[in-house]
Amino acid sequence: YDNPGVNISLVQKGKMVWAKSFRYADLENKRKMTSDTYCRVESISRSVTAWGVMKLTEQGRLKLDTPIVHYLKTWSFPESSFQTSAITIRQLLSQTSGMPLGTIGVHYSPYENKPSLKEVLTRDAVLEREPGQSFSYSNTGFNLLELLIEEVTGGDFAEYMQLEILKPLGMEHSSFNWSVSFDPPVPFGYDTRNSPVPVYVYPDKAAGGLLSTVEDIATFISAGMTGFSSSGLNVLKAENINKLYTPEVEIPGFYGIVFDSYGMGHFIERLPNGEKAVSHGGQGSGWMTHFHSIPETGDGIVILTNSQRSLPFFAHILSDWARWNSFPSVGMGK
Repeated sequence: YDNPGVNISLVQKGKMVWAKSFRYADLENKRKMTSDTYCRVESISRSVTAWGVMKLTEQGRLKLDTPIVHYLKTWSFPESSFQTSAITIRQLLSQTSGMPLGTIGVHYSPYENKPSLKEVLTRDAVLEREPGQSFSYSNTGFNLLELLIEEVTGGDFAEYMQLEILKPLGMEHSSFNWSVSFDPPVPFGYDTRNSPVPVYVYPDKAAGGLLSTVEDIATFISAGMTGFSSSGLNVLKAENINKLYTPEVEIPGFYGIVFDSYGMGHFIERLPNGEKAVSHGGQGSGWMTHFHSIPETGDGIVILTNSQRSLPFFAHILSDWARWNSFPSVGMGK
């Protein structure tokens, strides 16, 4: 498929058993992709953010079915035709809040000035349908959860996630903040014409701002396999991890071709043999990413590519992985 660079890792029985890198982080300079290279994981960030919200729930600092306006003290929703006071945290986590997708393709050099999270939300968080009525994939909804975490903790979102989620899970090479000290540095992305996309950041982080390695994302999905790994129990109780993997809403339309439902920060499908698969993917300017996990069997796969045209490659790899594990069908492998 001529992808510029690919990182893949495999999980079995709750442990990463294999990771390999292919081709280049920088085509022009022939810098090799490596498994410890920090990559943009794009919307896989949502799954990690969901753990951060659930942690505050477990601590009793917020309630899933309480409207988010109860916790927002320094920012107010822009006017809309719908009732923003009805939006709950559960609805934001399950993509049923009625929030729009949000601005797409707007990003910034790490070195330039960018708008604040609140400025972005004032522009984007205009409710477009009644909360709780249906699934609607939304970057804005998860970026509202970023603001929620900052309001409840009184601190910075990225710092909270580092201290309470990433480090306790053992994700030592992950951050919601870009750093010049990343070694190896973040690769270039490559668009649909294979033109390079320089390193960039978003002003909002919860929906797509995580930078991580293929090994760390394998560590993350292993944490959810509580029958095989105890690492996730350092952060959340098993019952609360399971809540993230419990269907909240059926998925219609495009996403419904592949997935049955959405939980909290995770796509969910029920395989023909009754096992549950949880997953999430991401797409940005020059990047595509995906993980698929079967918590009941302890199996998982992570694919990170610095290419915006790698969807057919993903489908091929996931189909091969499903056959290799004797899964009857899995996600994009359908």
